[in-house]
Amino acid sequence: MKKKFNFWIILFIFNLLFFNAYALDSRCNSLFKSIINNELNLQFDELDYIKTIENESQAEASVHVDIKNISTIDVKDNTFEADLIISVSWKIKNLYPLSKEHMILNKGKFEYWYCIFTPEEFEKMQIGEVFFETINSLKQNENLIKDEYKFDISNYLYDSGMYSVTDFKDKNKDFIEITHIKKGNFTFSNDYNLKAFPFDRQLLKIKIADPSRGKNSLKLLADNYTKNGLENFRLNGKILEWKIVDSYANHYDEENPIDGSASSGLELIFEIERNFQYYIFKIICPIILILLVCWSVFWIHPRELESKLTITIVCLLSLIAYNFVIDKDLPKLSYLTILDYIVLLSYVFATIPNFISIYSFEKHRVKKTIWKIVDKKSRVYGPSIYLILVLFIIFINSFKNENTSAFLGFLR
Repeated sequence: MKKKFNFWIILFIFNLLFFNAYALDSRCNSLFKSIINNELNLQFDELDYIKTIENESQAEASVHVDIKNISTIDVKDNTFEADLIISVSWKIKNLYPLSKEHMILNKGKFEYWYCIFTPEEFEKMQIGEVFFETINSLKQNENLIKDEYKFDISNYLYDSGMYSVTDFKDKNKDFIEITHIKKGNFTFSNDYNLKAFPFDRQLLKIKIADPSRGKNSLKLLADNYTKNGLENFRLNGKILEWKIVDSYANHYDEENPIDGSASSGLELIFEIERNFQYYIFKIICPIILILLVCWSVFWIHPRELESKLTITIVCLLSLIAYNFVIDKDLPKLSYLTILDYIVLLSYVFATIPNFISIYSFEKHRVKKTIWKIVDKKSRVYGPSIYLILVLFIIFINSFKNENTSAFLGFLR
């Protein structure tokens, strides 16, 4: 009996959900047909958009970006990948009279519908829109990108507390809010400054703009949900091999390279720092250890020249191998990074012991005791000068360099 009772409850819930989905789809289809049959065919400038209070000639669109994940930061290809949900909303008055009979179910009980349309359906409606683009997006995985348009009526937005009537002038209080939602995986191009590598700080930028309209006719603004989401991502987000330092949104002007005109744009900026511990413990420290081994040959008697040269040459070859390990993760840069300078300096200091060893052997061969002084001083001054120069390289390349991590922030 209990199993039978549960079956009818499940069936009832299923029918209820199916009925609601069907009713919603039916109402949206009716709205779709009404818009097409009315042949609005209105373009952006012809529609009565909700204007900004500051400038009556400028329409306003709200941008909401939800950051799901940032991954695959590739400094070699100057790219990074991000999983995003980008929503751009704008408000239109002219659609309200046509839409209210389909989207207001029971005003007394505050029951409303929303409608979702595909890009093909929205295009058939011939309604002007904000043609936003992710400006620095190189490619979008079409299999992972979902594109849709959502219609909300102002009555619902007011009753749900998302807007206050005082937010708009009385003449603008009734409207339809259209939200273009694009979500999925994006690959963005990005400029990296690697002079302070591996102690570097980078800026990841996501740029959103409508290049089809000038900044005097349209203004893109980040909503509060985007700002809160950026702060939450800064506190809780994770990027492999990087630490998130800050994240924020800026308004900027997107310039057209052909005619020099500017469009309103919004850029999301993420300040990140490289986790340099890997490079210190697995590259820099082993390189220093190799150099110490190289200069330890001056503890060997000059007559063992062959043994001394074998040690120094093996150390030099080890440094060359380390250079290949570093280069595979970096682009072919026109400048040298901190790690490049350290490796090049290591080459020089791995070569010097060869010449000193030969000189010391020659002095020993002709019975001159100067070789003792040369070997004794080389044991101390060689490694000491090398370590001082390594610190000097880090200081010079980090001084007044905005791309230096907080680890060396006192030099910025």
